[in-house]
Amino acid sequence: MTRNGSTEEAIFRAAEKEFMEKGLEGARTVKIARNAGVTHSMLHYYFRTKEQLFNKIMQDKFRLIVESVLKVLGDESLPLLERIRQGMTDHFDFLVRNPELPRFMINHVLGNPEVYAAFQAEMGVNGKGIILNLQSAIDKAAEQGEIESVDARSLAMDIMALNLFSLLAYQMGQHVLGYPVMSREEFFRIRKEENIETIIKRLRIRL
Repeated sequence: MTRNGSTEEAIFRAAEKEFMEKGLEGARTVKIARNAGVTHSMLHYYFRTKEQLFNKIMQDKFRLIVESVLKVLGDESLPLLERIRQGMTDHFDFLVRNPELPRFMINHVLGNPEVYAAFQAEMGVNGKGIILNLQSAIDKAAEQGEIESVDARSLAMDIMALNLFSLLAYQMGQHVLGYPVMSREEFFRIRKEENIETIIKRLRIRL
């Protein structure tokens, strides 16, 4: 049987949706095949086991996180504040494009030792070096009187917390506070700008 790129992509996207909603244990390959418009046997031709398909999706998500967040924060060609602005923008946009990912991480990655170990391995090598690089840039800018001195790890946590809460706030607002009072796009545009300004204000020298 000859492999078809569009068929493989259809299976991958259907599986991504199923795994994001139900995790490894709850996902059903029969449903994935049906949603992809292929037979069950064809799904197993392209991806031999459910675990293999799940691992491929996880690798793709890990790669996206690394590329869209960590690598931008570690780009030495950008001025420090621009690096942070761009990193926050990429992280925020990534979350908006993948609204199921935070819940999936909590429910199905952090609670699964094998999957979490793979996530740590993927993030650890890239993350440690980039945080050290960012800390060096922060220290240099602080010594020159351009910004306040901060811990790069704490800064990264603040960025992630602000962006993650914006996503949760929109979902809570829809169900609890009677949102939307504005479009989804407008809500996230405003929140992204405010989050970036909050972090930049923290870094500015206090007179």
